[in-house]
Amino acid sequence: MLAPELYLPLRNLAAQYHASADGLAVGERLLDLAEEPERPRGGARPPSPRDASVRLEGVSFTYSARPASVLTGLDLELEPGETVALTGPSGAGKSTVAALLLLLADPTAGRVTAGGVDLAGCDPVAWRAQVAWVPQRPTLFRGTVADNIRLGDAAASDAAVREAAAQAGADGFVRELPGGYETVVGDGAELRPGDRWRQRRALARRGIEEALLAVAL
Repeated sequence: MLAPELYLPLRNLAAQYHASADGLAVGERLLDLAEEPERPRGGARPPSPRDASVRLEGVSFTYSARPASVLTGLDLELEPGETVALTGPSGAGKSTVAALLLLLADPTAGRVTAGGVDLAGCDPVAWRAQVAWVPQRPTLFRGTVADNIRLGDAAASDAAVREAAAQAGADGFVRELPGGYETVVGDGAELRPGDRWRQRRALARRGIEEALLAVAL
């Protein structure tokens, strides 16, 4: 019974070590990005991906720190309402495709379009407002479950928070937690029911914006 408590400091030390290693890797990447020249973007209103197909047309991409291209002449078409699974080994460029679709990176060659409109000439903020991205390991911040979901909209009501969680399929699970939506998570207090919960919580956060948009319309 006491063995887990005996090794707890070692587990915490290992967790902090990996966190620092991740931080160093991210810091190096940020420095690389800061040194890259910023490409000018247009301010046109992008089409909605709900109504227009999104395409990668002959897209190639090369990171400044890597001599070889991550993507070479990629063609991909995403239709509204379509579910697509992009598979491949580590380093194949799956995350790069996501970054290109979010306009977090620009193709070395080719273009990304929506409804035939080149997104390089569109307002990236307006485009990202129409796109939801759930990372593989969403971050839980120190606070209640409701606080984490409200990161999507700090003024969201309790009803909007529950509606967002319901849209993400997380409401039933949250209600089963010891404190429901007031359960404290993150930074040492994090529950560990698995990555599926993390992703659903992140979806719920984004769902607030969708729920409030639906009310406004």
